[in-house]
Amino acid sequence: MPIPRQHSRPWSALRDCLDAPCMDGVAPALRPLRDLDAFPPVRELDARLGDLFPRREGGRYRLVEDRGVRPRRAPPQPVSERYDVVIDARGEIPTRSGNWHDLFNALVWASFPRAKSRLSARQRRLHEDRARRGDDRNARTRGQDALALLDEGGALSLCAPGDLDAFTRELIDRPLAEMVREGRARVLLFGHAALEHLVHGDGVRAAVIPLAVRGPWGALDDVRARADLALAEALDDDDAFAGPPPWPAAPVGLTGV
Repeated sequence: MPIPRQHSRPWSALRDCLDAPCMDGVAPALRPLRDLDAFPPVRELDARLGDLFPRREGGRYRLVEDRGVRPRRAPPQPVSERYDVVIDARGEIPTRSGNWHDLFNALVWASFPRAKSRLSARQRRLHEDRARRGDDRNARTRGQDALALLDEGGALSLCAPGDLDAFTRELIDRPLAEMVREGRARVLLFGHAALEHLVHGDGVRAAVIPLAVRGPWGALDDVRARADLALAEALDDDDAFAGPPPWPAAPVGLTGV
């Protein structure tokens, strides 16, 4: 899904939907921000969310100020300076101050730390593999596109382990919302661009990502942690997320799927 246009909505746009079902996936990261009246500086955002970020050798991942804007037709960056390579190699997540898109990226990092760190590691491997082949184009490969779709617009669709095969087959012909109503699935939004759209009242269609997660699905923090682990393990399989999902995207609103 495309990255949405930048909005000028005030911080209250987030306050107004803090408890909406679409925010269930990032609920842990929203708690430290509830007392704010405006966008915090990047350093303060990092301090408030830091305890939730993944650990790494020598410390933890952290948000760093990103002031650079690359021209649309800029020459290819050195591999070492590309976004996901910087994150995985240095543990630094470039973040623009007062930017809704980057705010939601930070919230997803704090809520799904294992999955986000594995995602960046896999993107780094793809960048470095291309560099070894002498491919320095800015354009993404099919595999990079699939990972970007997950990162920007993924809706983690949780089902029981024994139901995964049937669940994925049915997604071709049945709306995800029907299976949610039947109690066969629970959805947590992972894509930060999708979350950005929703906080501004835009309609969004999210990429459905089936995940086998053992129940019960009652306690939200426990469910989210198990979904984080399941997605991280799925990302370790290089054959997973190698292309776009074969089933339709799901329409999502503030109240859920």
